[in-house]
Amino acid sequence: MVSHLRIEPRWPDRPSYLEGFERARRSFEPRSTLCIDLAPSEEAILAQMRPKGRYNIGVARRHGVKIVEDPSPEGVDDVLAIYCDTLERKEDMEAQASDYFRQLVPVLARAGRGSLYFAEYAGTRLATALVVTFGRRATYFYGGSVAEHRNVMAPYLLHFEVLRAAKAQVLSWYDLWGVSPQGKDDHAWANISAFKRKFGGQELGLVPTLDYVYDRDAYEAYTTGEQDD
Repeated sequence: MVSHLRIEPRWPDRPSYLEGFERARRSFEPRSTLCIDLAPSEEAILAQMRPKGRYNIGVARRHGVKIVEDPSPEGVDDVLAIYCDTLERKEDMEAQASDYFRQLVPVLARAGRGSLYFAEYAGTRLATALVVTFGRRATYFYGGSVAEHRNVMAPYLLHFEVLRAAKAQVLSWYDLWGVSPQGKDDHAWANISAFKRKFGGQELGLVPTLDYVYDRDAYEAYTTGEQDD
């Protein structure tokens, strides 16, 4: 039984030829995102950031924060530890199961389509980013940070070095994958969005998740189950 077809395209506007689709009751992909153009020079990319973003990158450098890439099984263990620590502090975040990361990271690494990055300070991994590459785009998919040593601003240098790595691969965009709509201070993503916006970039509002329904009764049963989850 096929209840519906779901699409989440990267379209800023719904094309006129698209007929029969309705807005889904739930989105699994962010429909507002923030992308940094990697074509300008590194100095120009820094210049378009907000002053606090540039300053915090400098703070992390002065503290000697180091950025490492590690998609090994040990790296997956570390990303899970940091991810779970983040979830404990941010109860409104939806969690992925640990097996999701254990299966995804090796597949990405073998295909050359993604990796894990960490910010280290005083022998401790403080922040992490799971980055996926596709086409001309690198996307920050999942990540987090621990509460310790927040004064060294490790996440800022982490994302700047990921950005630099993507630029070195001659990619066109670093997608920070999901921000709250402008002016929505009560949005669940408001705090993480304030962090991401310090890197500057271009905000992109995408069309909502769309469903084409084949079997209305089956669709109602499926979407009720989604809402229960």
